[in-house]
Amino acid sequence: MKGKIIVLGSEGVLMVGRGNQMRVQSCPFQSMQRDYKVPNYNDIVREPVARPCGDWCPLFGEPDSTKSPDMYGEVKLDGGAHLSLCQTHYYFEHFTDERVGGEK
Repeated sequence: MKGKIIVLGSEGVLMVGRGNQMRVQSCPFQSMQRDYKVPNYNDIVREPVARPCGDWCPLFGEPDSTKSPDMYGEVKLDGGAHLSLCQTHYYFEHFTDERVGGEK
């Protein structure tokens, strides 16, 4: 599986490879509000929008590119990383961290 952390505004946002595309992952627990004006009316509608999974969350771990557990113990990840999130762990075969000071 491929993964990367991109910079979006001032936050690092998680993207995961799905098929042949990289897709932004959404937080299942927090949403933001988006306001937009309704055409031909003076009303403003507010709708919830999923917030991207990212380093703004205290449960978003730092990528560890040194070791990954397997059934025989721990092995070195070559170009990949382990990422701990709120309810799961990802083991990426290919991983890029585009934040300042992140691992490439």
